Amino acid sequence: MNLQITGAEVLINGQWQFLNVMPTTYKVTNLVNGKDSLIVSQTVPTGELDSIKLILGTANSIQIQDSTIQIFLLNPSVQSPEIDLIVNQS
Repeated sequence: MNLQITGAEVLINGQWQFLNVMPTTYKVTNLVNGKDSLIVSQTVPTGELDSIKLILGTANSIQIQDSTIQIFLLNPSVQSPEIDLIVNQS
């Protein structure tokens, strides 16, 4: 699975803060067994982190194992596709 991340925001103290992101396509299946990738390197205000939003571009796709077929993921009902990560601080 490939996800193109074009932006990121964090919800801190009830206010959304935009984060600077270099638009990049990440191969999610490579991020296993402790492997990771740095998406944002930026200082954010101190406070309660409630949510992280990753804004997706148009180059999101899946590829079936051992196949040359690539299926692009589209969601025409959403103006700006995104992934919302809710932070649970319990």
